[in-house]
Amino acid sequence: MIKEIKLGFKLLKYGYRLKFNLFVMAIIFLVGMITEIATKGTNFIGGTYFMLISMFAFQFVCSVCLSEYIQSTGVKKRLTVDVPVLLHAVISLLMLTALIIERFILIQKYPANESMVIKTFIIITALNLATHIYTGVCYKYFVAGVVVFTVLFMGIFSTLNGLLLMPGSQYTITHGFGFYAVIAYVVTIIGVVIEYALCNIFYKKPLSDFAFKGIFKA
Repeated sequence: MIKEIKLGFKLLKYGYRLKFNLFVMAIIFLVGMITEIATKGTNFIGGTYFMLISMFAFQFVCSVCLSEYIQSTGVKKRLTVDVPVLLHAVISLLMLTALIIERFILIQKYPANESMVIKTFIIITALNLATHIYTGVCYKYFVAGVVVFTVLFMGIFSTLNGLLLMPGSQYTITHGFGFYAVIAYVVTIIGVVIEYALCNIFYKKPLSDFAFKGIFKA
C-alpha cells in the first residue's frame, strides 16, 4: 500500500497540463477558504470545494495511464485502480483533516455558531462520500458518473438541507464537533472502499475519452 501511495505522488508530476490544473486547484482552494472565512463555517460550499480538490489527484494519475503502453502491460490494474484510489484516499483524508482543524478554530472563535458549523460539516461529509462514488464511475462511464453524482448530490442536499438547515429542522446537535469529525473519517473510508470496489468492477473497461476531452485539448 505504501509503495502504491509513493508511486502515486511520483506520477503526479507527469499528469497532463499539470501547471494549469494546479492553478485551477489553487483557485478552488482560495474560493473555498474565502467562503469558509466569510461565512464563519455556516455554509457547506467552502468545505465542499476543499474536498473536491482531492479528485484532481485521481485525474492526474489516470491521465498518465492513458498511455497505450501502460494499457497493454500487466501493471494496468495497479496504475488504474490501486494507485489512483489510494492517492485519492490519502489526499481526501488530508483535506478532511485540514477542514476539521479549520472548523475547530472557527468554533473556538465563534462559539455561538457551533451548531450550524457542525450541521454544514455533516452535509460536507455526505457530499464527500458522493464524490468518491462518482470518481469510481466517471473516468470509465462519464455520463453515467455525472448522472449518479447529480442524483446523489440532489438527494443528499435536499434531505440534509431539510433535516439540518431549514427553519424548524428537527435534528438537534447533541454531540461535540469531535464526535462528528470521527464520523467524517469513517464515512470517507467507506467512500474509498466503495470507490475501490467500483474501480475494480470497471477496470477492464477503457478510460472514457469524453471524461478527458477537456483536459487534453491542445
